[in-house]
Amino acid sequence: MVIGVTRKHQNEIEDIFKKYDLDLEFKESDSWQSDWVTYNAKCLKWYRQYKDVKEVNEYIQSIGDENSFIVAIDEDGDIHSTIHNWGRFVIPQTKLTIL
Repeated sequence: MVIGVTRKHQNEIEDIFKKYDLDLEFKESDSWQSDWVTYNAKCLKWYRQYKDVKEVNEYIQSIGDENSFIVAIDEDGDIHSTIHNWGRFVIPQTKLTIL
């Protein structure tokens, strides 16, 4: 799961993360849009009916495509839970490991 917002919305999204004790890894952009920040979660269930997910999704929707995006990839490598135009910032990759 990757959530991206413009810097002007960083404090508001982090307040929502703190409210629900969501543990997402923060990453500042250095190679692309310098006015954006992203948050990554590797093991997070993102079900729309959950209160925390609902509030994050609603916030991302409210600030619009020019200020935010969400994209999630499930365990099978399928893309789901997308909001706004994430493709300009994220390249999905699936890694296969031989056991």
